[in-house]
Amino acid sequence: MSTTTQARVITEVNDGVATITLANVEARNAIDVPFAEEIREHVDEAAARDDVGALLVRADGRAWCVGGALDVFSESGDGIHDYITAIGRAFIPLVTTLHECSKITIAAVHGAVGGGGIGLMLAHDIVIAAEGTVMALGYSKIGTNPDGGSSHFLVRDIGYRRALELYVRNERIDAAQALELGMINRVVARDELEAEAAAYAAAVAAGPWRAQGATKRLLRQAQAGLLARQLDDEFRMFADHTREPDFAEGVRAFLEKREPRFGAA
Repeated sequence: MSTTTQARVITEVNDGVATITLANVEARNAIDVPFAEEIREHVDEAAARDDVGALLVRADGRAWCVGGALDVFSESGDGIHDYITAIGRAFIPLVTTLHECSKITIAAVHGAVGGGGIGLMLAHDIVIAAEGTVMALGYSKIGTNPDGGSSHFLVRDIGYRRALELYVRNERIDAAQALELGMINRVVARDELEAEAAAYAAAVAAGPWRAQGATKRLLRQAQAGLLARQLDDEFRMFADHTREPDFAEGVRAFLEKREPRFGAA
């Protein structure tokens, strides 16, 4: 077994499974530029290993990933457009690797999954969620569009009408609802999540890696392959929205724990 550790991400490789732990616990694994880069480095390294057949991404703390770090958004001031662009430079290849690498990627999620965390979760091939997991996009609350690949994956998984409704109404859904919609593969008890996910990853790693990788590629190709363009458009539009008054109001309202007061278009 080998172990690699950085400030907020940990990778362990054992019997063909690379288990990547998001360990930015105090921030509930919120995404800022350094954290996005750290996750990307670990995923890239694990995906490139010849002794790995499955990637399992789990998290420590109360949440799997709550999306962007809105306190950092607020602190960025006039530099927010460039900041979002920088996040995109790290996040786009991360999502792309999870979705397109030859290894089967598995997300074991719990607690809260929101914003960019939704895209990160949906980029995996298999998603196992603990009972009590709560998911919400959150973008309409801060006056911008989804990013992290969620606009691509949600339409693929649940269809245009339901995806748009999730965005417009900022619906919070639980694991059972996510399973019914087709966003995740299975729901397990919270105290069984780690064992269930580990067993699933071990079973994948015990299978024929080359055939699994080829099948993943074939199934992905059948989806028309527009992810790259969608990822670029998402972050570009997100960055552009940060120049609008509605974005500043949405972030302030979130941090002040009140409803936003958006202006007319």
